[in-house]
Amino acid sequence: MKKAISFLMILSLILSTSLIASAETKVYDHTGDIPAGDPADFYAYPIAQNATRYSPWYVQWARQKQVEFDTGVRGGDGNQMVMEISVSPVNPDHILLGSDMAGIWRTTDGGINWETTGGNNNNWCVNDMVWSPYDENVAFSVQTGTRNLSSAINKSQNSDLDGLYKTTDAGKTWKMVLGRNFISMACTDGVVQYDKDGNVFALSSEGLYKSEDDGETWELIDKSFLNETTAVYSLYFFGGDSKKMLACVEGGLYYSSTGGLLWKNLNSNVEGVKSCTSVTVDPNDENHWYACFQGPSHKLYETKDAGKTWTTVYYRVNSSGLATPQVVRYVIKDDGTPRLFLIYTSCGNPIQYTDDGGNSWVVPKLIDREIVYNSQGMGYYCEGFDIDYQHPGTMYYSFADTIYKSTDNGETFFFRNGGYSAINTNKIVVDQEGRMWFCDVDRGLAHTNNPYKKGEYSTVERDLTSTASTAVAIDPNDVNHVLAFCGGLYETFDRGANWTKNELFSGNFKTLQYHSKDSSFIYAGDKYSTDNGKSWKDFEFEITTVSPVDNDVVYSYTSGMLKKSKDRGITWEDVANIGTSAYIVVADCFDVDTVWYGGYSGAVCKVVGTEKVSYDQKNGLYTDKGQTVAITSIAQNPKDKNHLVVGGKETKGGLKTPGIYETLDGGKTWELVPGMKGIAHINSLTFSPVSDEVFVGTCSNGLIIYDYNTFHKWYNGELETWDKSDEYIIPNMYTDGKIRVKIDSDIIGFDSDPFLENDRTFVPMRKIFEKLGATIEWDDA
Repeated sequence: MKKAISFLMILSLILSTSLIASAETKVYDHTGDIPAGDPADFYAYPIAQNATRYSPWYVQWARQKQVEFDTGVRGGDGNQMVMEISVSPVNPDHILLGSDMAGIWRTTDGGINWETTGGNNNNWCVNDMVWSPYDENVAFSVQTGTRNLSSAINKSQNSDLDGLYKTTDAGKTWKMVLGRNFISMACTDGVVQYDKDGNVFALSSEGLYKSEDDGETWELIDKSFLNETTAVYSLYFFGGDSKKMLACVEGGLYYSSTGGLLWKNLNSNVEGVKSCTSVTVDPNDENHWYACFQGPSHKLYETKDAGKTWTTVYYRVNSSGLATPQVVRYVIKDDGTPRLFLIYTSCGNPIQYTDDGGNSWVVPKLIDREIVYNSQGMGYYCEGFDIDYQHPGTMYYSFADTIYKSTDNGETFFFRNGGYSAINTNKIVVDQEGRMWFCDVDRGLAHTNNPYKKGEYSTVERDLTSTASTAVAIDPNDVNHVLAFCGGLYETFDRGANWTKNELFSGNFKTLQYHSKDSSFIYAGDKYSTDNGKSWKDFEFEITTVSPVDNDVVYSYTSGMLKKSKDRGITWEDVANIGTSAYIVVADCFDVDTVWYGGYSGAVCKVVGTEKVSYDQKNGLYTDKGQTVAITSIAQNPKDKNHLVVGGKETKGGLKTPGIYETLDGGKTWELVPGMKGIAHINSLTFSPVSDEVFVGTCSNGLIIYDYNTFHKWYNGELETWDKSDEYIIPNMYTDGKIRVKIDSDIIGFDSDPFLENDRTFVPMRKIFEKLGATIEWDDA
């Protein structure tokens, strides 16, 4: 009977897995609009090579250059700094990345597709992560307030949600398991470690902690060399034995042979030590180490006597003679020999390796670097790096916010960024032909190659890349003539092919706009032009917002006072004192005497004439945890005066908000629009002039398109129900021809790969049974 049941189970799995296996794979499946009769499948696949549907009304649109599209590369623009990459030693297809502002992203297919983690994840700035060596679904992450050390030490910059988090579902959801302060930076790598007995250790700024139940409960081991403001960087066990360990912290390198009860400082003959950020031990000699020390100068050191004496090691520097070595690590190559990697700060090629003890260093080659959206970046910080322990020679690295993978011991890396989109947009402007211009945080200016149409996601070309862009204006008489703020005022007469900088401007202002009835008049921050940009004059006050009703009417928000001019900024009058914490101020689309504003108080306010009206938590503006929403963006539907959307961030440490808030009655009541993934820190909102949609610039999800008509239909019961759970992942878009098995949205990894034989799919059974909850044991008999 048992044999018959086993045969039926195997036969069933063979039939079912044959359905998802194919000898041919597609780069993407352009499925078009809603599948007939099955709205629940909205988010089951990308809807374009550079777009993924998160819910029936939310679509993520990733930046993708035309050359990426032409070569079949899936769009993924990155943008926010990747401070940590962690590969599961049990299933190397399971990988996590932690960013400085975009939270945690995960993949279960070896980096082919990335997705941001779901709604209950409070991680914002994530400096370190580690997977369990026993369970492919268990991992830990360290949340801190900021990547900047001085800000992290300042507790006012942080949140009581900072601490150590655990996931048991491969990164979909997280819970806090140790509420301690972890002062850490981008170079932090390994403050959480498993020992060979399965115990977990966490090196926090408040002490070294140990857990014997996989992170559920913790005991303090020692805190004698730490305090609440001590920066922590790394923890190392010799051979997995937690009796012998090294700790890299502010103050230097420490050694314990007593399981962390007693410590010895190993900074002898290291000049002016301030911190030790990383240490690695020779796999063939446990007395031979390399370490990165910081002090008056930042240097790489070597010891051959277990830290008794140190000597400096040569390493490459940039053209100015500067570079800060931050992370050093031995990697075992596929031939069994060790290779030493060094990751830098302040260096144009921030990852290098040596095979001769530092006498010479090699910069890895990035394959097809020029086709990637953020191709101009040369690397600027110590970013994430990890290896695949099951496949020697395979490793992952983030270079200028773009994920790369190497399968040849780190000598060459290729693009592995599909779907990872955290581009942060300050402002969107649509020109008279329908092309969109994006003013991006940190990534300059970009524009679409084609006019925007609902359901079509154009490729995008970058124009100005040197710094953040805050505003753009298109000449109403010449679509090729464009002005943009990007570290100054730039001008082009050939739609971005060539730019010139106006040296009269030194700022990066938020207002840059042509007068709707006078095409020669331009508002530009604290200046204006009456001859289409040929010459400029100064305003008394910087222009904050221009009335869409009458462009002669402008407002300035200066030192807490809202000021108004009715004659294009020549004369001014005080309107109302709205305080110094207003983050966003915008003029009403229908009433020349009404202005909307919001800020860190959590209220959406408006000034009508000189009277102030406020809408706050009692009107529906609160988070799922009861926190105040700092309002960072407001937009009003130019077709409906009562329809507004706002977004922002939580006031506690810059944490996530649930998403967009919307009102249909002019602000009296606000409703949360569900379905936004990730942190949902919203930086900009723009109603589309060519469709019934809102363009949402986030700090964690890149650009999101909100289809409000679809949401209203669902809200009013006119749309079929859909699965609102967070248990989904961006689907397979494989190009390597391998067969995958997916159960409950996760890709299952096997010790031996599935294979096709005579049109039948054969898969190893153990991992499948274990995923379904079975316990498998081996009987030698």
